[in-house]
Amino acid sequence: MNNFWRTDTNETVKNKANEFYVLTKGYCYNPWGETLKVYPGDVLRRDKFGKGRNVTPEITRFRALDEEGNVIKIFQCANGEGEVFNKLIWLKESDMARAVEIFIEYEIGCIGKLNEKIKGHEDTIEKFKSLLA
Repeated sequence: MNNFWRTDTNETVKNKANEFYVLTKGYCYNPWGETLKVYPGDVLRRDKFGKGRNVTPEITRFRALDEEGNVIKIFQCANGEGEVFNKLIWLKESDMARAVEIFIEYEIGCIGKLNEKIKGHEDTIEKFKSLLA
C-alpha cells in the first residue's frame, strides 16, 4: 500500500477535495471471528464544512499502521472515542478490557432493541387475532 496517508501528528492529510488532520494517536479494535484485532495508528478527522445544503458532515477515520509506520488499513469509525461504528471502536490508550466491555454493552443494547421489535410484532399478531374472534 502506498504511503499517501502516512504523516506525522498535526500534519494535514489531503485526499482529493477532503482535508483530514491527525486528531490523536490511538488503537482501533475490530471484532474478527472469535478474536478482537487491535491496530495501533492515528485517528484522522475531517471537520464539517460548507453552507446550506452543501454541508459535508464531520468524518473520522482510523489509519492503522504497522511497526515501520506504513499504512496497513484505513477504517471509517465513530467521531467519539469508545463509540461503536461499523463494528469498530477506537481508544486513545491500549485497553483490551475496556474495549471488550464497550462491545458487550453495545451488543446488549442491540438485543434490547431487537426485543422491543419482537414485542411490537407480537402485539400486532394479538391485534389481528382479536379481529378473528
